[in-house]
Amino acid sequence: MKIIATIILVLMLTVGVGLAGSGWESDYDAKWTITVTNISGNTTVYNDSCLTNQGQFGISFIPDQMSCPASHGKVVRVNTFNTGQSVDMYQAD
Repeated sequence: MKIIATIILVLMLTVGVGLAGSGWESDYDAKWTITVTNISGNTTVYNDSCLTNQGQFGISFIPDQMSCPASHGKVVRVNTFNTGQSVDMYQAD
């Protein structure tokens, strides 16, 4: 039993270290350029934004951040459910 537990522990550590060094980042770790267009066609562009919540019916983010995850700044919330607003996002360079 100790041998099986040791093998599982070594396997978990190996996989964990491999994933930690893979360079993968989530949507919440990346900076985004977010364009919000309302029902009247007015467009607002937010640069270097960090996501705080990305859901089915809306998105919230903090614009103009130097690094993510964001720790300060005004949170912008955009409701996209039955509001006529659209949100386009792409990762900032």
